[in-house]
Amino acid sequence: MTPTGRPVKPPIRITIEATDTTTDLDGVPVRVWHGTTDNGGGVVVFVHRIMSIDPNADATLNRLVPQLPPGTFAPIDQVLAEYDAARIGIGRG
Repeated sequence: MTPTGRPVKPPIRITIEATDTTTDLDGVPVRVWHGTTDNGGGVVVFVHRIMSIDPNADATLNRLVPQLPPGTFAPIDQVLAEYDAARIGIGRG
């Protein structure tokens, strides 16, 4: 139980990978990342900034993030439509 008496929920763990797609979400430029939860569910993440909280990982993160390609812009409606189509199985072989 939490200090307020609510049950503690297990953490959700996700693994994400950057795509080459960028978009605009509520006026903020973001990169689209795809990933999976620890139980195999698919997720789409919209990342505006990324920062390490582990000083030992800073060097790796600072080296990898600038290597991402500039990205191809897609309107948010298109990004969401593609995700919805994949979620319901449209376009699967």
